[in-house]
This record gives sequence, C-alpha cells and structure tokens, in this order.
Amino acid sequence: VTGCSACAGRVVPPDSADACKQGSEGAASQVPPSSSSTAATGPSKVVCLTNLLSEKALASDVEFAECVHDIRAECEQFGRVEAFVVPRERALEGRPASDVGKCFIVYEDVSSATRAVESLHNRQFDGLTVQATFVSESWV
Repeated sequence: VTGCSACAGRVVPPDSADACKQGSEGAASQVPPSSSSTAATGPSKVVCLTNLLSEKALASDVEFAECVHDIRAECEQFGRVEAFVVPRERALEGRPASDVGKCFIVYEDVSSATRAVESLHNRQFDGLTVQATFVSESWV
C-alpha cells in the first residue's frame, strides 16, 4: 500500500520494502491507555489511531480520501473491520472536536484489534510516531 502525497510512507504493510523498520518491536508492552474519556481499561474491539493525518490531508477532500483508503487497507490486514471512522471538522457527526483526524476502527473481535495495536503502536511514519490505543466499545 502506498500512501497519499500528504501521508506518504505512513501506512505500508510491515513486509513492504517501503515499510519503516522502527517502532513496531515490543509495542504490546508499551501501549498506553487512551487519553480519551472513552478509554478502555483493557483490550477491546475498538482501536484509535492518532498521528496519522497531516493538516494538509484533513483539509483536502482528495488527499483525505486517499489517506483514509490507505489506512483502512492497512487496518484490514489485522482482521475484519466492522466500522472505520475518521472525523473531520466539517463532518463530526456528533463526535467531539478532539476526535478530528483520529482513526477509529471497530474490529470483529478483540484478537484482531490486539494485533492492530501491537503492530501499529509507536511505528514511525513520515517523521510521526503513530499511537494506537484501545477505546471502550461504548464509543461505537
């Protein structure tokens, strides 16, 4: 998977020649709880990814669509995705403004979500450190 121009290099399969080799080892033991009020006390089916989208990607419909497509494709490698939400300022759909630019992924089961968090947390993409945390299933 190749990223869009605004998030190039951020979302790539781990075995890809373009994949960043930093940050994925030992991620499970380093995963912090979400700072959201919907933080899960343990693993859940819902994952929140932060530090993936630049301001440019959030502002441009084309860039945003390309990035979201690439991020979703990466997330689907860990299991069946039941829902995928990336709030934007002009399309919050009842979500708080603090959720803008975060990626919320609802997996079919906890084991898929756990694989995603373990693989994606603390990965370095385009100079940014991705944070992957579990979110309470009440978020859905």
